[in-house]
Amino acid sequence: SLAGGGAFAGRDDPKVEPELYRLVQVRRGRSVDWTPVRDRLHLLKWARGDQARRELSWSNPLTGVTFLHVACCWRPPPDVVRLCLRLHPRCVWGTSRNGSTALHLACSNDAGTEVIGALLEAADKNEAPHPPRGSSKRESGIEGGALLCTYRNHDRGWTPLHCACASEAPISVLRLLLNAYPDAAITNDRDVPALGKTPLGILAAKYDFPIQGYIWAAREAMGQEGVEEEEGKEAEMKEEEDDILPWPEGTPNVRCQNFFSCASLQHFYSRASLLIRAAATDITSPHPEPYNNAAEEKKRAPMLQAALSLPSHAPCPPEILMMILCAHPHQVKSKDSGGNLPLHKVAMGGAATALAPLPLPQAPRTSNGAAAAAAAATTTTTILEELLRLHPIGAFGENGRGMLPLQI
Repeated sequence: SLAGGGAFAGRDDPKVEPELYRLVQVRRGRSVDWTPVRDRLHLLKWARGDQARRELSWSNPLTGVTFLHVACCWRPPPDVVRLCLRLHPRCVWGTSRNGSTALHLACSNDAGTEVIGALLEAADKNEAPHPPRGSSKRESGIEGGALLCTYRNHDRGWTPLHCACASEAPISVLRLLLNAYPDAAITNDRDVPALGKTPLGILAAKYDFPIQGYIWAAREAMGQEGVEEEEGKEAEMKEEEDDILPWPEGTPNVRCQNFFSCASLQHFYSRASLLIRAAATDITSPHPEPYNNAAEEKKRAPMLQAALSLPSHAPCPPEILMMILCAHPHQVKSKDSGGNLPLHKVAMGGAATALAPLPLPQAPRTSNGAAAAAAAATTTTTILEELLRLHPIGAFGENGRGMLPLQI
């Protein structure tokens, strides 16, 4: 059968599904039976000619998906993916009819860190066979795994990082994608930024209700006072781990349980922090030597400073900015390497969403008509108003050049 007949006979017709493609369609419960698939791949290693390449490059005439596309939808074992890529390395660049690569599908279906790492490694070792169709970046300097991370599908305009955020992939997967191509953190899924979303925006949309619950609980615990009179907080602010989301102090747990799960919201905040750090650091990374220190400084900058540093075409969603303010209110007094307060950043136009109306969570229902009317009258705010509420003296603060926010 290895001489061209038997197991490999009758598979030259492009309309006929190869044996390997048929095997990955066989389901055992809700998963694929990977044993015959693995056996078939080992058999293809000894096939004469280009039989392995033909079976692995065959695509469905209707959908354009290959064996690797289908396999990545069903959490394949890492050894199956590695063997597939060893037999036909360039299949990692294959796109379906809607522009999705195997990396898109692996990120959308929680294929695992090892599988996604194997796909990126294969892309690093093998050049793309043709100019990327549906890619968000076409510069010749981008290649390998970074180039694969720029591919956007046609129906949504999503990169693999968008898909990973939509499926709430583990933070280790996000790190892999961001290490390969940090620009993905500020890539919009539409050519018109105002109409699209970044990966951070997609992640925030999935947690909209828990975020609103956290903001309400934190504001209830914080009250209306600012952070001016509290002593010893400035030193504490430098040492706090702002990638960790604190539970609002003084708020009864029973009232919060109806809004969010602390564990799930912590997972969201960790992912959002990673995306913000990557996006803020990437703003200075393309610059030459004089800006390298600034890039390292942004890595260590407080979360609020990093979030306000995102570019205007990919701003931090206002609800996440409000969440950071509620979680770490003392960061309103933090300064960057240029001596700029968050108010200076807003005055520079660094936060495109700082003036956008932000609906506040509704107060609990009450029979008191006056309280209900007061709550209804204060259901929106802006990030700028919150910065001034928490740190009004910041309006008189000078940056490294001796300028006030109003002068900027």
